[in-house]
Amino acid sequence: MRQRVPHEQADLALGQVRAGRLFCPRHAASFDLRDGAITTGWPSAPLRLYPVQVRGEQVWIEAQER
Repeated sequence: MRQRVPHEQADLALGQVRAGRLFCPRHAASFDLRDGAITTGWPSAPLRLYPVQVRGEQVWIEAQER
């Protein structure tokens, strides 16, 4: 399952990360990687963020069931 931008379902895997923000591949919107908040003025909920750890060459994601 791919993570999509909430406002128009663009694939976030195609976005870019700069200065602690994830930029939408389709729009000028971006998300703060500290709390998931979207750029001011966009009518979308924040992204869900998950704690991660890098262990050697593996990335561990703590995903809790909802």
